[in-house]
Amino acid sequence: VPGIDADEKVTNGGKLFMEAVEVLERAVALGYEEAEEELAAFLLPGLETSAKFIGVPVSKLPKSLRGDVDKALVLYRRAALRGSPESLVAMYRIHSDERWKRMDAASARKWKAEIDSIRDPARAAVAGERLYNGFMLSEHDSDSSEAKTLRSREALPLLRIAAEGGVTSSQAYLAHILANGLDGSRKNPAEAAKWLQAASDSGEPYPAYALALMYLSGTGVLQDHARAAQLLHKAANSDDPSNVVWDARYTLGWAYENGVGVPRHLVQAHAWYNLAALHEIEDAAARRDAIGMKLSPAQLAKAQAWAAAWRPGHGKMFRASEN
Repeated sequence: VPGIDADEKVTNGGKLFMEAVEVLERAVALGYEEAEEELAAFLLPGLETSAKFIGVPVSKLPKSLRGDVDKALVLYRRAALRGSPESLVAMYRIHSDERWKRMDAASARKWKAEIDSIRDPARAAVAGERLYNGFMLSEHDSDSSEAKTLRSREALPLLRIAAEGGVTSSQAYLAHILANGLDGSRKNPAEAAKWLQAASDSGEPYPAYALALMYLSGTGVLQDHARAAQLLHKAANSDDPSNVVWDARYTLGWAYENGVGVPRHLVQAHAWYNLAALHEIEDAAARRDAIGMKLSPAQLAKAQAWAAAWRPGHGKMFRASEN
C-alpha cells in the first residue's frame, strides 16, 4: 500500500500473523487435525516470505515473527505419520533443504520412500503437485532450471499415477512437463496432447487453452484450426479467474480477426479483444481500437454492447453475416 513504511508493514502484518497463529493453535488444541498443517505452514517461514514480497528487510522482523521451525516440524510429523501427502513432502523438504538448517540425509530418504510408495491417485496428486511446485521455495532457487528439473523428475511418477487415475489437475501438470521436457528428457508433445485432451474434457480452462495452441500450430497433433477454435471458446467462456482465461479471450479475438478456425468476424473480434483488455492483456486494447476504426457505428455499438453484457457461458452471439 503506497505511503506505508516498513515499520508499519511489520506492525500490521505481524498483528494479522499472530492472530492467525492464535486461532490455529486453538483449533489444534481442540483436536482439529487439519489445522496442524495450516499452523505449520504459518510457523515454518513465519513472515520471512511475506517480508521479502513487500520489501521489508527480514532483519526488521521481531523474533516472534520469524517462524518456529522446530514446532512446525512436530506438527508436520504428526500429519505425515497419519499419511498426509502434503506433510510427507514437507518432512522430506525440511530434511533435505539447507534453508531450514535441519538437513538429515537418512530422514530425507525415509520420507522420500514414503512419498514414492503412494499409489492412491488422489494422494499421489497432492504429493506430486506439491513436489513439482516446490515447498516454501526460497527466493534464490524458485526459478532456477536445475531446481525445476529436479522437482519435475521427483514429481513425474506420482503425477502419472494421478493422471492415470483421472485427476484433471495432474493430467495438466504431466502434460506441461512432457511438452517442455522439464524433467530433462526429450520433449514429448504427442503424449502431452493426449493428457491435455483427457483434462480438457473436465471443463478446466488451462488444458483446453494449451491444447488449442497445439492444434493451432500442429504441435503433437495434426493441425486443426476448427478444433482449436472450439477449445478456445471453451476456455474463453470459463468463469475461472486465472490468467489463461483472459489469454484465451485474446487469442479468440485474434482468430475472429483473421478467420482462423472460424469465419472472419470483426464484430466478435472487437468484443473478445475488449474483454481481454479488461485484464490488461498486452496488445488487446490496441487490437480492439484498430478494429474499431474499421467498423460502422452500428457494428461498433453492437460489439461494445455484447462485451458489456457478456457473462461466462455466452459463447458465440452473432452470425457470420453480421460483420
